[in-house]
Amino acid sequence: TDAAGKTIESLKDIQEQLGEGLQRQLQPQTAIWALSCSARAALASGDIAEANACADAALVRLAESGLADDPDSQYLAMDVDRLMSDCRWATDRVEEAIAFLHAAKDRYEEVVGGRLDQPARLSPALLERLAEPLFSIYQDLADRLAAIGEVDLRLMTRRRLIELLRGLTGRLGDPARLDLVSALTDLAHDLLESGRVDEADAAAGEAAT
Repeated sequence: TDAAGKTIESLKDIQEQLGEGLQRQLQPQTAIWALSCSARAALASGDIAEANACADAALVRLAESGLADDPDSQYLAMDVDRLMSDCRWATDRVEEAIAFLHAAKDRYEEVVGGRLDQPARLSPALLERLAEPLFSIYQDLADRLAAIGEVDLRLMTRRRLIELLRGLTGRLGDPARLDLVSALTDLAHDLLESGRVDEADAAAGEAAT
């Protein structure tokens, strides 16, 4: 598309100013980043077709570069998965959107490797880095699972998020506490929708304390 083409042309102009070795190192990451930014901008402006085209191009570059399987590039791959999910969701391609979000969650859990269950063992910098995508990935997945009738999995995802956030509040302070309140409020809403009033009241009560 025009948007993706213009982005790639801009990248070529930048790359011509770099040395050959530096180009080889930066080209894939820079291209994926630029295409992702274009997709996000198009999505925000309501140009859903352009957003999906740029996101598709970013996904292709990710696969071609081999970065999707690079252990040091999993956050980048995760961001592309989340972008694809958002773009597909905007076109009402619900199952694809959820599949991409599941892929992002799987990548995230592989990177974390269970370390957030024992946050006291992590350095502050590593803890913040590992915790940064937690809320948005789990929240988005839980929000979207209801669209395909996965009510139980939605509740399980919410509860797992809450379990992890409870363990992070002591180390991360107010940001984690705010995320925990939001997750508990969402859980209370979901439980109320399912007719589980007592459990909903308990979740709402914890959120209010």
